[in-house]
Amino acid sequence: MNSRLGLTITSKNLKKNSFYKELRYIFRAFFHYGRPFSYLSGRFLIRPKIRQAGPIGQIGQIDDRYSVHILCSHQDLDMLFWSLASWYKIVENSGQVFIHEDGSFSEEDRNLIAKLLPNARLVDKKWAASLAEQVWLKDLPNALKYRLDKRYVFAVKLMDARFVSDAPARLLLDTDILWFREPTELLQKLKSGKNPFFMLGKTNLSFQFADGGYLDEKLSAFNAGIIGYNAAHYPASDLEEFCKKMGPQSNPYFIEQSGHAWILSRHARILPLDPARYIIKGPVNSETVVRHYTGPRRELYWIEGVKILKDKILT
Repeated sequence: MNSRLGLTITSKNLKKNSFYKELRYIFRAFFHYGRPFSYLSGRFLIRPKIRQAGPIGQIGQIDDRYSVHILCSHQDLDMLFWSLASWYKIVENSGQVFIHEDGSFSEEDRNLIAKLLPNARLVDKKWAASLAEQVWLKDLPNALKYRLDKRYVFAVKLMDARFVSDAPARLLLDTDILWFREPTELLQKLKSGKNPFFMLGKTNLSFQFADGGYLDEKLSAFNAGIIGYNAAHYPASDLEEFCKKMGPQSNPYFIEQSGHAWILSRHARILPLDPARYIIKGPVNSETVVRHYTGPRRELYWIEGVKILKDKILT
C-alpha cells in the first residue's frame, strides 16, 4: 500500500484529499518533470486499460516455499493490478499472493479483484481483525491493541502477513512498485531463509518509543517497499515486545517498517537488496529489477514505469 496517510478519514474527506493530491501530481508532471502529456496519458488513458486486459494470474505452479503479501486501499487498486501484472510477467512460479484490504474496498472492488486476480486470496479486514482477536494475537495484548487501533492501519501488514500464511517465508510488497527483470537475487535470498532483506532507503529517525528512544539508525535506513523474511525469524513474542515498547508518539506511518526491522534484526543480520538494481531513485535502465515509486516520485509510476511495461502487459 502506498498511501500511508489514509488513517481514519471520512468518505467526503477522502474524495477531497484525493482531488488535491491529483492536482499536485499534475502540477509536478508539468513543472517538475516537464512531461505533462506522458503523465496524463499514463494516468488517465493507459491506467484503466489494465481492467480490460483479462485475468492477471499465475503462469506456472504456485511455489509453496513463500507467500506474497500486499496491503491495498480502494484508491490504489489500479496500481495493485499493474504491480502484480508486472510481477507475474517475470516470475513464472510465484508464491501464493495475499491481498490485504485496508477496509476501504467496495463490493465492486472485490468483484474486480476476483475477476482479474483469480489466483490471489483476498484477506477481508473484518475477518482478519476477528481472527487476530480470537486466535493470532489473543495472548499478545499489546500487539492486539495496535492491530485494532484504526490509526495504525499498517499494523495489518506487520501482523496479518505473519499469521495468515502457512508458507515458510514471506515477501511483503507495496502497491507502488513495478518489476522489469526477474528478481533472481531476491528469490534466492527468500528461498534460502537465511537472512531477512529490505530495499535500502534513506535513514529516517522518526520512529520513537515510549521511553523517548528511537529505532536504531541502521535499521531506520531500510525501506518497506520490499521485505522478505523466514517466519522462523519472526517469533510472536518479539512482536509483543516491540508493541510493548511503543507509545503515543510512535508514528503510525512507520509501525510496519520499523516493526519488521526491529523484530527481524534480533534473529539474523538483515541484508539490503542491491540499491543499484532495486531502486527508489534514478531512471529505469537495462539492469533495473524493480523500482519503488514512493510518494515524492509517484508521477513517474505513470510517466516512466507504465510506459515501459504497457506493451508487455496489455498485449
